[in-house]
Amino acid sequence: MDIDDIFREIGELGRQQVFYGTALCLLNLYAAMHMLQYAFVSFPVAFTCTDANNETLQNACFDNKRSSCARLEFDVHSSSSIVSEWGLVCDENWRSKATMSGFMAGVMLGALVLGKLADRIGRKANMTLTTIGILTFNTVSAFASSYTLYLTAKFCVGVFCAGNILSIFVLGNELVGKEKRGLFGVTLQSL
Repeated sequence: MDIDDIFREIGELGRQQVFYGTALCLLNLYAAMHMLQYAFVSFPVAFTCTDANNETLQNACFDNKRSSCARLEFDVHSSSSIVSEWGLVCDENWRSKATMSGFMAGVMLGALVLGKLADRIGRKANMTLTTIGILTFNTVSAFASSYTLYLTAKFCVGVFCAGNILSIFVLGNELVGKEKRGLFGVTLQSL
């Protein structure tokens, strides 16, 4: 008797499987929110650049070089982001975009490494490990005092997010019968 025969006998998608699926969807939603982090933490903030001659520019730098600003002031009264935190404007603007690239590089590495680890240690253990990793490195990124530390933390969050999402998808599909796997898998990935 194989697993699909057992699912046909006990039911392919019962109340308990829906409960577990809902819990997995919530975990998946938490991991997926990190894909959207760039829009919430890297948005532009209005600034004033003042050079050594006391000339000012609004939202621009002299010769498009941040170093040309003797004083750089951001309008953080309504909101701030990593752009205002570390002065990522003008020729340094690429660094704010690099945070998402660093995150996605972590996702790539995590998909390669943590998928195999989940096969070795089990999906539940891997989900626990990756959730703790996400929480730990999100905390590090929240209190990062330098751009380099922030970028490193976001890379690590990407690694753990990939492992988390892979484990959730596979575990979710192992919980239901053959006839319901397609629907269950699409539901897991669409939420």
